[in-house]
Amino acid sequence: MPIDAGLGLLLGLTIVFVIFATAVARMHPFLVLLAASYAVALAAGLPAVTAVTTITQAFGATLQSIGIVIAAGAIIGTCLERGGGARRMAGTITRWSLRLRAAPAASMSVTGAVVSVPVFCDAGFIVLAPLCRALAVASRASMATFAVTLSLGLYTTHVLVPPTPGPFAAAGQLGADVGLVILLGLIVTVPVLTTTYVFASWMGGRIFIDPARAAGPPAPLDDGTPDAEPDQDQQPSTWAAFSPVVLPVALIACRSLMQSPGTPFGAGALPIVLGVLGEPNTALLIGAALALVLSGVPRARQTAWVTAALRGAGPIVLITGAGGALGGVLRASLPRRARP
Repeated sequence: MPIDAGLGLLLGLTIVFVIFATAVARMHPFLVLLAASYAVALAAGLPAVTAVTTITQAFGATLQSIGIVIAAGAIIGTCLERGGGARRMAGTITRWSLRLRAAPAASMSVTGAVVSVPVFCDAGFIVLAPLCRALAVASRASMATFAVTLSLGLYTTHVLVPPTPGPFAAAGQLGADVGLVILLGLIVTVPVLTTTYVFASWMGGRIFIDPARAAGPPAPLDDGTPDAEPDQDQQPSTWAAFSPVVLPVALIACRSLMQSPGTPFGAGALPIVLGVLGEPNTALLIGAALALVLSGVPRARQTAWVTAALRGAGPIVLITGAGGALGGVLRASLPRRARP
């Protein structure tokens, strides 16, 4: 059997195992991904010690890059949901959509496409997820429609339009003009967003996911009392609702612009400050702090919100790390299996 075919078969079997174990056998994804990591390492011929080292290092590297982002994003999302900010944002976007005669799901797709140009799509999804759920609730539509439109909107510009690192690096490798790549990427983005919106609408019509049930009921506070959602008159103002989302995006965008060719911000202290504040981990932490400050609730309730957010983010962080471990094993197996 050719080496490439063998590696492809191993990858295919791994995907089938993960899907079967999680969707059919109802096993926890964290354990499934770790089991798949060990199985792939042994099947690829990695020594036992090397396999364990690869898994743990890849797991840690993944958490290093995404752990704080997920935790901070969960805090922002919890503050917006429990403080009424998400409903305020959803109402604002819905009103603008009606004025522009656009569907709210289409607005979510365009929002994701715009945000993903300066921001990595994973961080963008974490930041926009509460808004996505709130729009689905306000529109009484399937969560599948809004989740798919947001995801595909984020990925479209993420892979097509610089200064997103991927297409920017590809343009550099090919010696292409970055300005032309941006122009062509934007042109291609329009039909892609249209097609993905049609697909998402079709999926939402076939698969209805109640956004309220997908979010789950609010977790009780430390004293056991439920955290009720505020009334309309108690919701934050529009700028207070959008600030925890817009500010991190703006900081990351400034950092991306600073790293573009040339020196758009000069060579003084400003680039250093933007480089620190615009780093995704720092930017999301700033957004989380702003969300807590603007919530206007007592400190004890803020602490309870943070506790609930971290409780919900924990499984996501661990599952993401396990997925990174599987990816690390697959990368480590490539050069070994490619040897003659």
